[in-house]
Amino acid sequence: PGVQPIGRPIEHAELVLLNQRDVVCSVGELGDIHIGHRYAHQAYLTSDAEAGAFRPDPRPGTGVRLLYRTGDLGRWRPDGRATIAGRREDELKIRGQRVNPAEVAAVLKEQPEVDQAAVLPHDQSCGGEKRLVAFYSTRHGRPLVAEDLFIGLQARLPAAMIPADFVHLPELPVLANGKVD
Repeated sequence: PGVQPIGRPIEHAELVLLNQRDVVCSVGELGDIHIGHRYAHQAYLTSDAEAGAFRPDPRPGTGVRLLYRTGDLGRWRPDGRATIAGRREDELKIRGQRVNPAEVAAVLKEQPEVDQAAVLPHDQSCGGEKRLVAFYSTRHGRPLVAEDLFIGLQARLPAAMIPADFVHLPELPVLANGKVD
């Protein structure tokens, strides 16, 4: 639940996940999803906005000249498949680290009793520092002990990704299309 696998690339294309240092991601490491194609060397054929998403392949000797940055974030699974973890545009910085609230919500939804979850940034009134607030509902309708949620997330996420507050709601408000409002 909460993790979307990515399909297989088209012929002559490959999926490349690069971390913030432009190094290929290892299993479980969060990175930017790029699409490489051995014929993708004519970025000038796209619009100016799209051309900015093309970048040189930092890997030597691959035969791929350019990579297209999709704007999605993902992770390699141990079985060699990749999963989507959210969008780069949704990221924010907390304590100097990039954090994607949707990724935190996906991990929160994996907690046994959590039914729905949404994680949002909140500016603290003192100093304007951002912190995360997790909103969640449970399968049985009763709130969980925030410390249990904290410990469950702490085992899976870096400290900057742990919400500062947990707010139980009977159910999360959703838009007509089913997305959390």
